[in-house]
Amino acid sequence: MSAPHVRHILFLDRDGTIVREPEDFRIDSLDKVEFLPQVAESLAELYRLGYRFVLVSNQDGLGTPEFPYFRFDRPHRFILTYLEWRGVPFEAVLIDYHKPEDQHPDRKPNPGLVRRWLAGRELDPSTCWVIGDRRTDAWLAYNLGIGSLTIRDPHSADGDRRSPEVPPAATVPFTDWPAIVEYLRPYAPHQSA
Repeated sequence: MSAPHVRHILFLDRDGTIVREPEDFRIDSLDKVEFLPQVAESLAELYRLGYRFVLVSNQDGLGTPEFPYFRFDRPHRFILTYLEWRGVPFEAVLIDYHKPEDQHPDRKPNPGLVRRWLAGRELDPSTCWVIGDRRTDAWLAYNLGIGSLTIRDPHSADGDRRSPEVPPAATVPFTDWPAIVEYLRPYAPHQSA
């Protein structure tokens, strides 16, 4: 018997994708939270179209003295609460705290966290995507066997500078969220004009 399929899931990166990536690559206070233009409206439209969201984020060293959990928690909860208020709930929030040098199977681009969330179910590759701003997000999509969409915000720090050892993977590039909505609209279960 084959595993049940999970459909119309968008795996979303957080920093650089939903909120701008600061120069120090760490959102550890409310004053560093700045949403990308039209992200809430676009995600709400995708939700109305039938897509569901899973947040997948690497947070290097979370829980260490350099990045204590309380510095992460307040801005993170603000981001999630704001999006939910705008009509954007998350099915799951998957946070990995390992550093790149740990080479942990849960840290993107490795699919460990997502595979555990799936718990024996399989992704439908024609209806699921990873949306992020880095090559590691594109490689997560590749490792899951689904499509990759990359958004590049000119006001976010370039996260790829931090992972030069990761080669590029196939992805569809975008510069704004409304264009992502239009790209995904034809694949949605509840298509609208």
